[in-house]
Amino acid sequence: MAPQARHMYDPQTKTCSSGMDSDADSAGAASAIDPGRPLVLVTRNDVVHPQSQEDWEEKKEGIRHLYLERNLPLKEIRRIMYEEHSFSATERMFKRQFLKWNFRKYNTQGLRHDQHEGQPVEMPPGKTCKRPSRRGVSSRTPAQHLLRTGRPPLALVKTMAHANLTDRRTQELFVNLNDLIQGGSRNHAGWDLHLRFDFLPSPAIHLLEMFELFNRLPATLNRQRGAVLRRAFLILEDVITHDPVEMFRTVVLDAPHLIPSFDILSPYLVHFYRLLCVNKREGEPITRLARLMQQIMAGASEKELFWGIGRMHEHCLNYYGHVLGRKSELDQRDGVDVRCGEQGPAHRHTIECYNGVLTDAITQFGPAADEVITVEHNQVVATAFLDAEWDGFRELCGRHLERLHAADEGPMDQWKSKSLERYAWVKYIASKLAVKLGDAEAGVECLKEAIRAAEYLEAQDNAWRESASCHVLRYQIELEDVLRRIDRLEEARDVQASITSSKYLRDLMRRDMAENYACR
Repeated sequence: MAPQARHMYDPQTKTCSSGMDSDADSAGAASAIDPGRPLVLVTRNDVVHPQSQEDWEEKKEGIRHLYLERNLPLKEIRRIMYEEHSFSATERMFKRQFLKWNFRKYNTQGLRHDQHEGQPVEMPPGKTCKRPSRRGVSSRTPAQHLLRTGRPPLALVKTMAHANLTDRRTQELFVNLNDLIQGGSRNHAGWDLHLRFDFLPSPAIHLLEMFELFNRLPATLNRQRGAVLRRAFLILEDVITHDPVEMFRTVVLDAPHLIPSFDILSPYLVHFYRLLCVNKREGEPITRLARLMQQIMAGASEKELFWGIGRMHEHCLNYYGHVLGRKSELDQRDGVDVRCGEQGPAHRHTIECYNGVLTDAITQFGPAADEVITVEHNQVVATAFLDAEWDGFRELCGRHLERLHAADEGPMDQWKSKSLERYAWVKYIASKLAVKLGDAEAGVECLKEAIRAAEYLEAQDNAWRESASCHVLRYQIELEDVLRRIDRLEEARDVQASITSSKYLRDLMRRDMAENYACR
């Protein structure tokens, strides 16, 4: 007699457990069961077939979690809902319900219409899964098709009939940059921050700080410089897990300017491209950008690569304008692109345009609001890069420092982390201006204030600790250099001893040695 299954139904979990009479047949059946998946037996009487909207609403949160948060395909959602929740519906029923709930996963015409009309739309927070291909329609991108056929695009042949390979690759850089910005702007919440006069958030700022520290450390600290450089490459592994529209500008456009030589820049581009491939982003615009930059660097020269990067800076502002709508203060709301073009009085009108944005922010939010401080801080930073010798720059720095003092009352060690970071940076900028204008003594005092603020930040906030430690070292290196110029050698030696015995460098060396030992 065949063994009988005894089903025991649990009304809370809506699952059935089973006991089987043990014999040879049942043992063979058990050996065929996948041990990685729990055994759940569901009888037909237990399965819920949704008949009304109330049946769907009971399962809404579970379905939302699977579809938007876990980003699973529909077939997998149907299987999980049936096996684990005793809920059975067809794919068409699920799709109709997604439309009712306004769950959107793909860039469709309906999504763009709802966004244009201001309708609430729920979307996955990160990267979506690949959309299933329709019958008879190829899912290959044009770039993949061209790679398979081995022929360049016809339009490119007509418009660039006499261009060499480097020119074609540079042109492709601009095309992929457009794809990245236009596509990322449709489903990235960071674009809404422009209404508050903020930049798009970037998780890659600390990467730039590590490259700047590497450039500033003296040649006598070669081992420490190597540890800093390896730390920068490790930070890149974390950065690429973020949305490309958040980090591309820092990683692709800004970082190459801070990498001092071909021997480092070439491995950087190769490492960046391979990390993107490991993270399964082969067909995305950010990966194609990295690949093209690597090919230009290998086949032409640094000069050709940096010419293309300079034009990409310009195209960024044009593409932002197309996405957001052209405004007179557009370049200021997005931040002046300080690494593009020549510095000097030619940019003075651009800098002064911040005054109009600042006036609007004060009228809308009040003089001590964070939005106002953000606009003014961006004006200080842009002025420092573009035209630091402008007559009104020192007055601008003083006004901004007063606004920071007014926003955070009390002693400096009780200020907010963001205010401390801004105060230290403005003092550092003011010190460079003072030294350039011949007032080295004032520059020394500004640097000491910058170090003090950065040390408060280092001790106060774990999230800012590594960044603040980088800033302390950079400011100390700058202070030592200025002290030696004005023959205050004893103080310079004390600062040099502080740099050499830096706890941050010791921790970095210890971590670097541990990681190298673990890799052997």
